[in-house]
Amino acid sequence: MRDLFVYPSIDCPAGVRHGLASLSAVLKREGHETSLIHVNENLWPIPSNQEVVERIREYGPGIIGFSVMSQQYDWTCDLVRDIRAAGLEIPICIGGVHCTMVPEEVTESGLFDYIAVGEAEYGFLDLVNRLERGEDTTTVSNMRVYRPGGKSVKNPVGPFPDLAELPDMDWDLFDMERIIEVKKGWLSLLTSRGCPYKCTYCFNKEIVDQYL
Repeated sequence: MRDLFVYPSIDCPAGVRHGLASLSAVLKREGHETSLIHVNENLWPIPSNQEVVERIREYGPGIIGFSVMSQQYDWTCDLVRDIRAAGLEIPICIGGVHCTMVPEEVTESGLFDYIAVGEAEYGFLDLVNRLERGEDTTTVSNMRVYRPGGKSVKNPVGPFPDLAELPDMDWDLFDMERIIEVKKGWLSLLTSRGCPYKCTYCFNKEIVDQYL
């Protein structure tokens, strides 16, 4: 299945989203196709909502996956409203730190079909596989499922992924040449995941608490 990611890294330095690179690698290993709309004012002019809608229409994905932080959430909601208004009946999933911090708020917006919480490589893969096969998607781990007119479904997180079993990050998802050019030849990478500490000012505690 064709899977389209939208990464609105607005008001952020140019760079990659390690989570999306991991998600894309997991999907590709299982035979899915992935593509990315990367929105960042330091890389390119920010496209209009209509331009994004047309790119979605041209690609024809089976699902759209957003990865957002809190400062990008309002922009994402505005875009999703225009996607819905354009009549594109494509399942939409949103994940990222904001969703893990306030999943109820995101679910109650009614804009997203699926809200990913925690480390969702295998949850998102399960969701994509079930959608492709036309199977029930209400019991997918790591997912909150919005049900119009009914009670939304809250599923528990799955096991924390074994990093040794995950495929290598899919850096091809990003325009690495452009990113490195803008960053003048350097790029930051993560060599581990998570943190053993629970500083009160950091979202890491919320992530860790999901798995206790």
